[in-house]
Amino acid sequence: MTRAKMIHKLLYGGVVVLCLVSCWNARLLYTATDDKQPAKHAEFVKQVIGQRDTLFDTVNILKQKCASSNDRSHVPARNASCGMTPLWTKPNEEALKKALVLGYERNEPGFLTVGIPTVERKSELYLTQTLDSLIDNSTPEQRSDVVLLLFLADLDEEKRNILKNMMMDKYLSHLESGFIQVIQAPSGFYPPLGNLKLKYGDSKERVYWRSKQCVDFAFMFFYAESLSKYYIQIEDDVITTPGYITAIQQFVQLKSNIDWVTLEFSVLGFIGKLFHAYDLDRLAQFVMFFYQDQPVDFLYRYFNSVNGQQETYLRVPSLFQHKGKQSSLKEKEMDMEDNFFEPDHRKYTDSDNPPGKVYSDMKPFSMYLPQLSYSPEPGFFWAGSPKEGQSVILVFNLPTLLSRVAIATGSDKHPADMLEEAAVELSSKVLHKGNEGSLPECSDYVEVGRFLKGEIDVNVREKFTEAVACLRIHVLKSQVQWAVIREIAVWLPH
Repeated sequence: MTRAKMIHKLLYGGVVVLCLVSCWNARLLYTATDDKQPAKHAEFVKQVIGQRDTLFDTVNILKQKCASSNDRSHVPARNASCGMTPLWTKPNEEALKKALVLGYERNEPGFLTVGIPTVERKSELYLTQTLDSLIDNSTPEQRSDVVLLLFLADLDEEKRNILKNMMMDKYLSHLESGFIQVIQAPSGFYPPLGNLKLKYGDSKERVYWRSKQCVDFAFMFFYAESLSKYYIQIEDDVITTPGYITAIQQFVQLKSNIDWVTLEFSVLGFIGKLFHAYDLDRLAQFVMFFYQDQPVDFLYRYFNSVNGQQETYLRVPSLFQHKGKQSSLKEKEMDMEDNFFEPDHRKYTDSDNPPGKVYSDMKPFSMYLPQLSYSPEPGFFWAGSPKEGQSVILVFNLPTLLSRVAIATGSDKHPADMLEEAAVELSSKVLHKGNEGSLPECSDYVEVGRFLKGEIDVNVREKFTEAVACLRIHVLKSQVQWAVIREIAVWLPH
């Protein structure tokens, strides 16, 4: 047996055991007349595990067995005498249609749904900051292919109505276009949220909060399955950065050769976790099965594992930053930030930047790749200790006349990571194309300027009159300090 298969079997077995323990604790495998026959049920479970191909086959059949003795409407409420728990049921199509309380469904699935659960906080309202950030950092064309799915998680109707009225007042045009859709779950969808299992030293209040959060998220997953090709979850107290939708599209494309389950765009909790829409139904059922056993940001990792994803596919810099200080859990204050998030402070917003590809023989840190220094998507190129003779080379798709070149190094969080001694050089001809393992070769470079305090801004028409095929940043002296190539901006003659 290969190591991979052995690990898969161990994971499979572990989750099945967790399923069985959950069923045992909740008295779901036994009826009032049958709970003294564990051997009978053990034999049944053994047969299921032996006959099923996947974990989800097993889980679904166990759930059917749990429900087979008693119809949901006849299952007694949980009490001290029998310890039985009513089962949850997947919402049908009619229930999902009724869940939409503001906004309109679109005729065709789009590229992305952004799920945003929201609750009232005692003294803060972060939601408008989050929605404004998502709106302002997207284009009208992108909004036609994206849905912001807002879930009203408060069970109190008065609190829901306050948010609905605010949404109507502030975001009416986006509601009417279908860009923002507001939903709420029917009370009958929620399983018992009293007498929950106490784990990890959590208080009853915290266990209730995280268990209800699992159920809230699961309903969102069920609803969002048909809205788009991909689904990403955030929170109602985050901000994003310009180009976040393009960055998601490009990262999905980058990972298209991998059979991934989850892509991540933030290191925090469940923020910025992206799924295929076709996985949402199974993810929802998985979360519901363990809603009182584990927090949802643990469960999605188990979901990854049982579906064969052992690695974390994280895009850095992160696309979302947590801003809220007051948690949705009452009386809890949070001071949590994503250290991989970099606010987009582009210095040159009017540059032309014709299409081109960036190469470098400097070693990039993590996924801070050379192309990010020239791309409109969020991020920058971050390299460790540049050496004399190393370079960053931008090759334009077509030779292009340039009037101005400006390059900025260093960042807000790492201002010292700048190029100390380097020059900008231009060439009119590509001799050999580059690839991931080698730099392109260009002929007869002409120096047009040198960096001063990590920056350069030069009028190149006075120094280079030909069409530019290659732009090179050439390191003139080795340095210990790392270097952030934050922005390469070029202008065409107008």
